[in-house]
Amino acid sequence: MIAHSPRNQTDSGTGPAQVFNLSLGGTARNVRDALATCRTRLSTVVFDQTALDQIELVMAETLNNIVEHALTGQSGDNPISMSCTLKGDALSLVFQDSGAPFFGSTLPPTAFERGPTDPKSLPEGGFGWHLIHSLTDSVSYRRCDRLNRLTIIMHVSTDFDDKTRQ
Repeated sequence: MIAHSPRNQTDSGTGPAQVFNLSLGGTARNVRDALATCRTRLSTVVFDQTALDQIELVMAETLNNIVEHALTGQSGDNPISMSCTLKGDALSLVFQDSGAPFFGSTLPPTAFERGPTDPKSLPEGGFGWHLIHSLTDSVSYRRCDRLNRLTIIMHVSTDFDDKTRQ
């Protein structure tokens, strides 16, 4: 189940414009539905298809990590909330869930921060975090009141150009 609120059309240009707020159950099916909804909403403010693809990839990796790790063993009804705001060219994605915290309450290292690069010694996981870090400008995490809160900042062009909208 996905609940959402519409984009704030009354932004005066001084504060961040709300692109969307979503609440979804922590299942793979709900993640797929949410990604389609988010892309539709984002396409009203981000016109570059490559940027849209990158934002969607970051959202997919993040939501799948929440479902597969933070919410593992919990009911699929455990909600994930997600909001997206835009101020200038700074797109802010905030994910919140009541699942298990990150080990040590810090972001996990990417696969490439772990050490050896011999393909046989690479870990099975961690590549999603590498993608997230590679495609974003800032990733921060905090655990507060038994909630995980992950904030991701990406700088995107919001200028409309007919060449980018194909």
